[in-house]
Amino acid sequence: MKAIFLLTTLLCSWPVFASSVSEKQCLKDWGGKAQLQELQTANFRLEDATPEQLLGMRHCLASKSPVIRDQIAYQAFYTWLREGVLPQEIKRTLATLLISDIQHRRSDPRNVYLPFAVLVLSEVVRADGVSPFLSSQERRDYATKFSEYVKSISDYRGYDDTMGWRHQVAHSADVVLQMIVSPHFGTETKLHMLDALATQISPEGHFYHFGEPKRIARAVAYAMMMLPADSVDWEVWLISISQPFPYKDWETTYTSEAGLSKRHNTVAFLQSLLVYTHQAEELTQYQTLVMDRLITMR
Repeated sequence: MKAIFLLTTLLCSWPVFASSVSEKQCLKDWGGKAQLQELQTANFRLEDATPEQLLGMRHCLASKSPVIRDQIAYQAFYTWLREGVLPQEIKRTLATLLISDIQHRRSDPRNVYLPFAVLVLSEVVRADGVSPFLSSQERRDYATKFSEYVKSISDYRGYDDTMGWRHQVAHSADVVLQMIVSPHFGTETKLHMLDALATQISPEGHFYHFGEPKRIARAVAYAMMMLPADSVDWEVWLISISQPFPYKDWETTYTSEAGLSKRHNTVAFLQSLLVYTHQAEELTQYQTLVMDRLITMR
């Protein structure tokens, strides 16, 4: 009983709206890089970890080292959330922290934290889908805030040999996917998230080349399988996302780099989605719709 009281007291006093994230804070909480490596070697087994350490691990997502950021910090959250070892209140507080960071675009000078905060959020949403710990109101609020973030993404960096991954769009698609497959998010919320993700199918003037169209298409494919049949007219939806606007027609897109990027990204998305319609029996009914959109772009 005393342990529960102490945990609740700590969480209530936790600086949810901290102004920044820093690898130094994580290293301080865990005692240094050697201790983090020991945690990794132990397959992230939790024994005497404190709430400060569990929640503070998110600061290591801001590490300039892709090994600490991806192989330790992210993998720690991935393992803890998939194995269901985190207390409910820790998971709820983690969700609040991540959404706050995402909403306020908190990051580090290299902007590696924010994409990984989004990736960890996808695991938080998945965990809530398996064993709910968020309230209905929290889900609606978080989805609204996250949809605004998705629509505002303008950093399209993917992989860097020195810094590793950023990948904001792909990670955001993973969050949307988990919201769509969760039985606890309402249909209206899921449609709202689908619309937000659609704004990133072909960002103006940028050529995707780190697999983003496939990740977006995967989320859309799950939406096709899991949303109520009468909630989306997929023919209308596919037509809307494959318009040449602001160009007169698709032929015109061949005359500028920006036009070519729009063509490249849209075709890549549709081709990825077409592959998914061939892989899942539930999606075969959409093959012709997707193929028709590709044909119009010839």
